[in-house]
Amino acid sequence: MRILLCFTMVALGVASQPVHAALTITEVASTSGAPAGPLEGLDWWELTNTGPLTVLLDGFSWEDNPVQNDRAVFPNGISVLAGESIIIHQGSGIADDFRTAWGLAASVQVLDQDQFGGTNLFSGLSSGGDAVNLFDAANLLAASVSFGSSTSGRTFEWDTAGASLGLSTAGEKGAFFATYGAQGSPGVAVPEPTTIALVALSAWGLICGGLRRRK
Repeated sequence: MRILLCFTMVALGVASQPVHAALTITEVASTSGAPAGPLEGLDWWELTNTGPLTVLLDGFSWEDNPVQNDRAVFPNGISVLAGESIIIHQGSGIADDFRTAWGLAASVQVLDQDQFGGTNLFSGLSSGGDAVNLFDAANLLAASVSFGSSTSGRTFEWDTAGASLGLSTAGEKGAFFATYGAQGSPGVAVPEPTTIALVALSAWGLICGGLRRRK
């Protein structure tokens, strides 16, 4: 009976987490480092779903200053699959150029500023230090990162738990070179989302095991 209760508690614990709680901002390019061309001087950032469920971004918005109310509103119908990373880019009509520059598959979602609604389609990310704040459909903060002065051609990176990894370096932590020399890891797959559930199960397993031994 206790074993059944423990597994029930695990299932309820995992399922009770807000779906958008698994959304993490994992990379920011506050200066692209691209030479003259369609990507020149354009900012971008990456949003990753580290959870086991697909997240629909209807009603979500973002901006660099949470105090202001000029957020860019995500277009309806954009979903982030479990383990997927999508790119939000400052350019217009540059999705294919971005994928080509970084050697990404056509399946990697790259959203440009023209797809967003609101009064500020893309908050310019300062090279002297700034932030990215993501809000859910209820206008609650769903994810946030801040960063310092940028180095041209290198992105700021965070792991899937939101811990800062500093500036990207090709060959480390999944980072690589774009065709124009920038270093980063846009669209790179994250650890299997089932890892989160397995860790929870292991923890509860230890607790349940302790209960059985104390019987």
